[in-house]
Amino acid sequence: RPGMSRWFCRLDCDWLASQASVADVFLRAKVKEWALASRAHVKTYSSRGDSVMFSRTGSSESGESQTSYTFAPWQTMCIDAQLRRRVHWASIKTHRRAIEKVYRCYDCEVARILDVCRQALFFACMQDLLSCFEALSADPDVRLCRVFNRLRPDFDSTESAGYRDVLINLRIDTEATRRMGVEGHVCEVQLIPLELALVKTDLGHARYVHWRNQKGK
Repeated sequence: RPGMSRWFCRLDCDWLASQASVADVFLRAKVKEWALASRAHVKTYSSRGDSVMFSRTGSSESGESQTSYTFAPWQTMCIDAQLRRRVHWASIKTHRRAIEKVYRCYDCEVARILDVCRQALFFACMQDLLSCFEALSADPDVRLCRVFNRLRPDFDSTESAGYRDVLINLRIDTEATRRMGVEGHVCEVQLIPLELALVKTDLGHARYVHWRNQKGK
């Protein structure tokens, strides 16, 4: 019946979000392991006196200061409980954005959305980024689904409004994830050069969202 596909789409997005909330626990634990193996940085809420961290401040269109973030080595953050509480881990994709993406990009095929559960790591040099990718690829609990290298020389960055990273889709297949029924859930991990992360602002992201919406993505 007319409207039924939309109803089922929303129902399936509910189910996907429920899976993602469970898969996020396992993904976050893995991301911490890979970060330790590669000297990766994590995004944190900034604080006065931060001296060993890279920082940036977001701004609104009106020029008002927004949340300030820093990027600090996980090796430094993980040894201190107070510092760990400042880490800004990515949340699962909002229900509204997931439904929007399924309609715009995937013809209401919910199974094609692969980034409801996602995390990101940041790197001061390419060697560290490569070390992280090698650690992730060699992890016996990981099943790689797709690697999209937007750092390669022949990548047309006009497709991403100038943005570049290494985007990895993967599944975590362990006894624990099988017990929870999320071993088939595809997650996304972004490996991002720190130089790019530092120039990103709230206003810049708002412009990117407008550009994305204009292109129907």
